Amino acid sequence: MIKNILLNIVKFPRLVSFFGEEYTVICKIDNIGDYILFRNFLRDFRKSKINGGRKVLLIGNKDWKNIFEIYDSESVDKIFWVNTGYLQRSRIYRIFVLF
Repeated sequence: MIKNILLNIVKFPRLVSFFGEEYTVICKIDNIGDYILFRNFLRDFRKSKINGGRKVLLIGNKDWKNIFEIYDSESVDKIFWVNTGYLQRSRIYRIFVLF
């Protein structure tokens, strides 16, 4: 359910923040092994033509927060951490994450 909602949000050509800046949203809440494979893509994506000079907003799994902060924090402008264990258990937390 949450995946479908996030995919519908990403279909919009632009996501504009409250400050009027354009962001590209990347939702990656997989486990740490998938993040390790994803890291190389993240660095190149920021400079790519597809991104078009927009800022990058990453929705990430809290389990790999330490690795991200040490090695990849310069690749993303803003980050929103999601606790996946709590996301599965709490309906209120799911609603909070969607908003």
